[in-house]
Amino acid sequence: MSQFETTRWSLVFAARESDARASGEALGALCQLYRPAVLAYVQRYCQNRADAEDLTQGFFEQLLVRRLDAVADPERGRFRNFLRKAVSNFVHNHFEASNAQRRRPDVEEDLIAGHAPSADAAFESSWVMTLLEQARIALKQEAQAAGKGTLFEAVQSFLWEPAEKFEYTEIAERLQMRSNSVAVSVHRLKVRFRELVRAQVADTLSDPNDIGLEMRELRTLSR
Repeated sequence: MSQFETTRWSLVFAARESDARASGEALGALCQLYRPAVLAYVQRYCQNRADAEDLTQGFFEQLLVRRLDAVADPERGRFRNFLRKAVSNFVHNHFEASNAQRRRPDVEEDLIAGHAPSADAAFESSWVMTLLEQARIALKQEAQAAGKGTLFEAVQSFLWEPAEKFEYTEIAERLQMRSNSVAVSVHRLKVRFRELVRAQVADTLSDPNDIGLEMRELRTLSR
């Protein structure tokens, strides 16, 4: 766990008083990375994409300028929970201030009516996809640096779904490799992919010891 001792979110907590610049930069990097999750949430309350984009931009401007992370509780230091709560409050206050509450869909009513996804569900789904995509990009870069970019492109779909034996054979013939060598490479990529996902998750926690619980929750969300 040593590689996770200092995460970006823990840096926000640690530096927010002693080094506001470092804290702000860390928070800004996290916000940029997980902007799609916020946009997915906000879109459930807007009539079109442009309105959702504007509201999302307003949320992050407020978050970064007013440094709302300064009131975040380190004892509940998951960036995912902090960001979802912050955007929920922002959206609620926005529609109340504009006297447009009647145009704001109610999450509970959505769920009862069977509408999907709810704002929370959209946020969680986008959050998971962002984590996985960042890990995939990092893995691709590692493969390219090792001169295995072509192999990665051929087998990357197997990170998500098991491969059929004939698929290994086809790839092996195309790349002039042995079938069992392709299978071994896929296994190693999967192992490294899981490590990179854990690193992405750890980056959003204030306490690296929480990574096991967070990984279990994310596996549940991705089903």
